[in-house]
Amino acid sequence: MKKITILSFLFLLSFFAIFANSASAESVFKDVEETNPNYNDLKFLYDKDLLSDSVVGKKQTFGKDRKATRGDAVTMIGKTMGYKMYTTYTPYKDVDYDEVFSGHVLELSKLGIINGYSDGTFKPDGSLTRGHLALFIVRAFGKYLPEGNQEFRDVPKSNDAYKAVKKLVGAGITTGYSNGTFKPNEPLTKMHLHVFMARLVKYLEEQNIKVPLNDPLIESTERYKPINDAKIKLGLSKSEVYELIKHRMTNKQTDRWYSTNVGRNGLDGKTTYGFFDGKLESITNIYNWKSQVKASNSIRNIHEIYLEEYKKEFGENYKTNIEDDLIMTFWDKSTFTIKLNTHILDGKIDVVSHISTDPIPF
Repeated sequence: MKKITILSFLFLLSFFAIFANSASAESVFKDVEETNPNYNDLKFLYDKDLLSDSVVGKKQTFGKDRKATRGDAVTMIGKTMGYKMYTTYTPYKDVDYDEVFSGHVLELSKLGIINGYSDGTFKPDGSLTRGHLALFIVRAFGKYLPEGNQEFRDVPKSNDAYKAVKKLVGAGITTGYSNGTFKPNEPLTKMHLHVFMARLVKYLEEQNIKVPLNDPLIESTERYKPINDAKIKLGLSKSEVYELIKHRMTNKQTDRWYSTNVGRNGLDGKTTYGFFDGKLESITNIYNWKSQVKASNSIRNIHEIYLEEYKKEFGENYKTNIEDDLIMTFWDKSTFTIKLNTHILDGKIDVVSHISTDPIPF
């Protein structure tokens, strides 16, 4: 009887151990199981926040068979280099201000890592080929990679990616195909892109190079220094406002408006300063909530996150009006008012705040 009891106890221990291991190793994505040969590379990048997409929580669809795009590559390379995500205007007519990777497009363009087409476009949704990715990686990280000596019969010296491909092989980031080809014009899937980048990051770390690189030059750039919002008061002159925001200004100013590439209190977004008769009349913030929200994407959850930020600055004395597709919160500070709106328009959620002398509507 005693032996049976001990055996039963050991069985229960092993059962719970197996269950615990299974639970702790839960796959990050719905469509990429742990048995997938590339799962570990994907999880490696997920843990470092180096994926091409922002991921909130677990069990989202990764899209492993979706084609990789030039925009995906820019995002991953920018993150790996240590550039923060921000939005701005770019030299390309098809990369809008609101694109989450527009800041990376601008930074990598300045460095010559990426370039556009003769028609003024970048084609961020265009297919990413193996040859293009090799060029992007080596332009960004080539100084850390060894000179390789393997050649491929479909990548002659006249090919733009000739030297780049050899460097990737030298670092073990790729091996090419068994028939002696590299297939530089073959489009990559999203999974293939992430495998390439995971191998790159692992190689850099093996060389004791910390990733993200966080180059001091990148971290110290004026573009990332915060704006002291508390100093920007309604009624200031254009020149006074300019001195406070010039390091974050975009290239789209007019006599009536100044714009910056950051939201209030450093939150991801953009701010527009409106002037009348040369004096600051209004401050409007449009937020990129997708990079900020770490909860389900309901309109109430999103509004609550920004409301908490605004309460820190403007206090608890506010009024809120809630409708199905609109939440409005107001503060009356005697000399000015603050309006924080989260609303759904044409199926899209927007978070906007407006500081002015306009009266509260209720």
